[in-house]
Amino acid sequence: METSKCLEDATMFPPNSYVALTGQWILQDPKAWIRAHGGIPVIWSSRCTHLAIGKQHRADCWKLQQAKAANMRLVYEAELPPPPKDLWVDIFAPKELKDVIGHAQTVKDLQGWLRAWPSKGRAALLTGPPGVGKTTVAHLLAKAEGFQVVEMNASDERSAKSLRESLAKFVKSTTLSLGPKAEKRLVILDEVDGMSAGDRGGVAEITRMIREGCTFPIVCIANERSQKLKGLTGVCLDVRFTRPQKGTIAKAIAAKLKGQMGMEKMDVGSLEDLCERNGNDIRSILNSLQFSSLSSGEKDGIHQIDAFDATRRLFGTAASLADRESAAFVDHSMVPLLVQEAYLGAAEKCRGSDGLAAAAKAADRIGDWDLLDARIGRSQAWGLLPSAMMSVVAAAKAANGPPPWQFFPAWLGKNSKRLKHRRLLQDMRARTGATDPHLMDTRNLLRASLFYANKPVGKIVAELDSLGLTRDDMLETLVETCMKGDEIAMETKKKSALTREWKKAHPEPKGIKQTSETEIEEEYVSEDED
Repeated sequence: METSKCLEDATMFPPNSYVALTGQWILQDPKAWIRAHGGIPVIWSSRCTHLAIGKQHRADCWKLQQAKAANMRLVYEAELPPPPKDLWVDIFAPKELKDVIGHAQTVKDLQGWLRAWPSKGRAALLTGPPGVGKTTVAHLLAKAEGFQVVEMNASDERSAKSLRESLAKFVKSTTLSLGPKAEKRLVILDEVDGMSAGDRGGVAEITRMIREGCTFPIVCIANERSQKLKGLTGVCLDVRFTRPQKGTIAKAIAAKLKGQMGMEKMDVGSLEDLCERNGNDIRSILNSLQFSSLSSGEKDGIHQIDAFDATRRLFGTAASLADRESAAFVDHSMVPLLVQEAYLGAAEKCRGSDGLAAAAKAADRIGDWDLLDARIGRSQAWGLLPSAMMSVVAAAKAANGPPPWQFFPAWLGKNSKRLKHRRLLQDMRARTGATDPHLMDTRNLLRASLFYANKPVGKIVAELDSLGLTRDDMLETLVETCMKGDEIAMETKKKSALTREWKKAHPEPKGIKQTSETEIEEEYVSEDED
């Protein structure tokens, strides 16, 4: 079992570390703490590489037990030092609600809800992409209104019973006596979307507790608005967070840099371009700005370009080897994929040499990069990265021609599709109890049986129930995982009849707000295949 003492650097997670949280933390924002140490905070899943454990945790927590069984690295809050205080993401972290960039109306709505509690509802559901500030706003709101925060990671509670036991001590009164003065409480339940259908009633228990009249305000936080949260959306104030616009972010950051760092000459237009390249992620923008400020005082053009422009600089130019290497490192994960996509088109237009020979030589260098990149990913041998990137530079030089005018890595789309198919099959396997080989062997038989032309929809629903499958398994998983040439489909009229028959056989629980499929589709945010 490896703990934080096994990390090469006690203040930094290795690259591509996916860190799940458990326990109660002393730190106000453990996710920001993880990011500051180089980790990527995620909800519990099979891709997790580390489990970060708060100072207060249960020894019998199911996450901890599964992490030990999987020999996962355990990182304890008490063992690692606090994040460095000179990072701009910490210096500019909001201290009050007025410091939050964007979300002005959202914060106003939440503040009005809390001040009027419980007349506007006993709970609020905050949804939005990771890193947008949901948890930070919840903590700052509680501080501004004089509430003591009790934060729980909802995905730690695997069932309705465990959730009920964890909250039992907070239900009896509306205040906690802590010393001479009693304080109001606000309960934050983070990662409620991590309580999936396999959690045996966790979301349903939260919904029941809110509907029956909890004696304290509850803030539920989720990254995705999925169908499994329908029960909560019917009993909570619906608050949606989106990433602020690039203009709003650029103006706010320029003002902060001028006021706190004394940086007078900040071009808002350049900051907007930086926002666009970083997906309007404020933490990523600040990290990029800090990195650039640590470089030489002269304006270095290489820091002003994106991966696409950097890739174009690698092909058919008279740039020095050092300049090409610098361009390759603009984005060491994206540039190799762009070179791999563009080298055939460049070799087609190679200058003064055989195009086929140039393409073959470039392909060899791409192969070298692929081997080194795989080694880096398997063993975290980051000392090989310079050699891997020089292979990319050599591939572009070997192609000896200009790149296509427009190009984008096809691998990204194919890999996204592969990950989606794997997730669909994993869900299907979990419901049926089948092994991977068994699923691979029986998918064609299932398709032949379920999609038989004259089969009544009633018999299809009965067969799905007997196999432990759902309508989505049939119309999504079995359809999308077909091999090329074996595509299947069901006519729209029969599909609608099947949907009606399925809903008739599996009615929604009473008291839960009905949501149309169109609303679900609009609200659902698909998972990032990072």
